[in-house]
Amino acid sequence: MATSFFNEKNGDSQLTIYAMGNCHIDTAWLWTYDETKRKCARSWSSTLRLMDSYPKLNFAISQAQQIVWLRENYPQLYERVIEKAKEGRFFGVGGSWVEMDGNLPSGESFVRQLLYGQREFQQVFGRASDTFWLPDTFGYSAQLPQIMEAAGMTRFVTQKMSWSLINKFPHSSFWWEGIDGTKVLAHFPPHHYCAEVTVQECLETAENFRDKGRNNGAMMLYGHGDGGGGPTADILERLDRLANCDGIPKIVTATPTQFFDQLEKDGDSLCLWSGELFLELHNATYTTQADVKKMNRMCEFLLREQEFVQAIRFAQTGEFRSMEAEWKLVLLNQFHDVLPGTSIADVYFDAKNIYRRV
Repeated sequence: MATSFFNEKNGDSQLTIYAMGNCHIDTAWLWTYDETKRKCARSWSSTLRLMDSYPKLNFAISQAQQIVWLRENYPQLYERVIEKAKEGRFFGVGGSWVEMDGNLPSGESFVRQLLYGQREFQQVFGRASDTFWLPDTFGYSAQLPQIMEAAGMTRFVTQKMSWSLINKFPHSSFWWEGIDGTKVLAHFPPHHYCAEVTVQECLETAENFRDKGRNNGAMMLYGHGDGGGGPTADILERLDRLANCDGIPKIVTATPTQFFDQLEKDGDSLCLWSGELFLELHNATYTTQADVKKMNRMCEFLLREQEFVQAIRFAQTGEFRSMEAEWKLVLLNQFHDVLPGTSIADVYFDAKNIYRRV
């Protein structure tokens, strides 16, 4: 009976879900940076084992800092990730050093997040990311499309805007226009970024999809997240069984690039949103941990001034000292649960020590 049920196919008009494995690991939150290093190792080693049994499994890594930690602390595991990356099964998304806060860092910090992140992705995956990936950040500055395009990214993914308390965002797929007129293609997966590919989640994806008639595809980011974990065998079994089951959206395994390539075909039908993407939630994060916010800004100014001095020094003597190591420390603390002030006390003990080093 079960086989007969699952073999009933969908019609051509059914919504298509583009499923991709991920493991949203907060670089710090209810745990410290040191624990995150272990979370990455545990989660990605589990994913590697599953890839041996499930050839459809692909997996997105979204933070360059976490890749560097893996290389430094678990070199053998890092080499196995590289092997799968060459097969196209591990791929880099986001292009940023960490999944940073989308409002508080300076414009220069946004640029540095993508400069150093894209360099790392190019080294590890053989290509820079074409998709800006910030599923859990508390709002998005209107200057980001311009910076994204300069970093080689013309696509954008988040899920957080669905958390707004009063005014629900009206689109799932749309063009996002920045303050200078730059437009990027944006998509908000209709379900949470830690999906388990249940029947209910698939139906909710179709129900919550807000651009019916303009487009007929939506992302689903599956795998346990926040604290790590990633995909499981149960999730992958459901992914296979529900791939084309009557009454449930069709499911295909895809990368963000493959999804957006399809979405672009309907680009003329999509609506335009100009300016900031304002999240009606977590607004108190603009005033919590004020000393951390102050130290972040002090370090941003300090590094800018020091690089100005180094540029003069280079012009006069030909010598130059790079500020890259210091910048990466500041960028780390701009993670979206650190700089806004939503992490545990131990995280801020570490963060303040980092600022003092800078």
